[in-house]
Amino acid sequence: MKRIKFILIIAELLMGSILFAQRMSGPYHGKSEVIKAEKIKFLNNKLNLTTEESEKFWPIYDDFQNRRERIFNERKNNISFVSDNADNMNNDEINKYAILILESYKQESDLMNEYFKKFKEVIPISKAVKIFNAEHEFKKYLMRYVRDNESFGRKGKDHRGN
Repeated sequence: MKRIKFILIIAELLMGSILFAQRMSGPYHGKSEVIKAEKIKFLNNKLNLTTEESEKFWPIYDDFQNRRERIFNERKNNISFVSDNADNMNNDEINKYAILILESYKQESDLMNEYFKKFKEVIPISKAVKIFNAEHEFKKYLMRYVRDNESFGRKGKDHRGN
């Protein structure tokens, strides 16, 4: 059960919630910095960023991630609220939340367009176009890592429970 919870947290993290992961507690506390460092290394490698490009790119990308995280968290809260309360809500209230949820996807898309333009200002378009795919590849890489390293989320225990 703990492993499933951690995988869900990782999925949220990769949807732009690195800051959420920094607030984690329990056996996964402290892993967010390792994950963030891995993501930086992974994206730098996939995008083949020079030192100069990296210095310009990462502050913009971090701002992008923070804004995307806010959109994601708001969507997650709206989904949870309507899922938990739909039986006690009228159709107009449910529809209001459905519209908010759907609008959040548009907000995220608009944000991606806005930041793609910003990325192109500091790195070549041939690298900027690879950002979103590199994020997806990192998600797959991290999910495989978590799956293959059962001890990743355990505090002070190896894969045998020792």
